[in-house]
Amino acid sequence: VRQYPPHPLQRGLVKVAPSWEGRGVWLFDSEDGLAEILSRVFQGSAGPQNHCLVQDFVEGVVVEIRLHLLKGVVAGISHTRCKAKPGCPVQSSFGGRCADGEWAAAEYLEGESRDQIIFHCFAGRHADLDLAESRCRCLVEVWRGFLLADCAEFPPYVRFDFLVVPPVPGSHGGPEVWTGEITELGGQMC
Repeated sequence: VRQYPPHPLQRGLVKVAPSWEGRGVWLFDSEDGLAEILSRVFQGSAGPQNHCLVQDFVEGVVVEIRLHLLKGVVAGISHTRCKAKPGCPVQSSFGGRCADGEWAAAEYLEGESRDQIIFHCFAGRHADLDLAESRCRCLVEVWRGFLLADCAEFPPYVRFDFLVVPPVPGSHGGPEVWTGEITELGGQMC
């Protein structure tokens, strides 16, 4: 297991339950912003939280791939993406709010066709989306042990959300895939 993050946490997001469609997601672009958000989360007037998830910022995310599992088997794949809001200090393709409370995304897009995702996110390269989805399936298997550590059997429904960064033009490495969230029946697990 490698040490992560390999650098001081300067940009990222804080998630509190529920974080549906970015409502419980706060983006930060400095240590002071992170401190302000954590203070708001743990001492907030809306009632303090007893936990949150802090995630490092993933540069260049263009789409979130969601794998929907029924009884441990991938039953469907969907894609979501956000159009970043011009001028927002944290450019995010996964929604959320900036430390000042303003929404980071101008528009949340859900339900686009596979061809639209390939066009908008992968410059028309079908193989890149295929590879990203394959890597998501591999990560589901990595996380399977985490789920089974808390459950006697695989939950009836689990959704895995993965953040995808397209490959650098001319490179041969393919897209990067990062785990964004795991939810069971709509409840955030991590």
